[in-house]
Amino acid sequence: MVIQHRSGKKHQNADGPSRILDDLEPCNCYYAGADLSSLPCKGCAYCSRAQRTWGKFENDVVDVVPLAVRSIQHQLQDDISIQESNWMKGWSLEDIKKEQEDDPDLKTLINWLHTGEPPSEHELQLESPATKHWWNCKTQLKFVKGCLFYKWLDPAEPRTLLLLPKSLKEEALVKLKPYRNYNKDLFGTR
Repeated sequence: MVIQHRSGKKHQNADGPSRILDDLEPCNCYYAGADLSSLPCKGCAYCSRAQRTWGKFENDVVDVVPLAVRSIQHQLQDDISIQESNWMKGWSLEDIKKEQEDDPDLKTLINWLHTGEPPSEHELQLESPATKHWWNCKTQLKFVKGCLFYKWLDPAEPRTLLLLPKSLKEEALVKLKPYRNYNKDLFGTR
């Protein structure tokens, strides 16, 4: 057996693990075309580096589409008419609000949204996949009459959808069963 040294350029599969880790704390504030002073972090070192890295690309390419297109904020008005469904009969918005506040996934999310304090990376990692998903969609979440709703950004027909707590999902599925024949596998259920 002969051991032969190769430089990093010729041995790229081993090059990556030997590199020094990034010492900057990650920050998710930056987006394409952002003014650093207007960011919540006021242009931390991580965001400044992101702007330096992406700045040349943004200047060279005329039609830059921000990578986080879903971060566009749509304003929901509190006077949205809530179209009631058959399964909602007997449930007031106060009842649904109480169920949302008792839901293990939604109560943490509701707390973060009310306080305006984003969770730390560590706190977020400890949460359920559902909580992480809804937190990533936080710009599309809105309280309407105390209940948490999600703004579905469908280009054809944007809709405001209720975030249903786990305790009400079974009841909703039972009451919607006649409609389920059209779609045997209802999205998000097993």
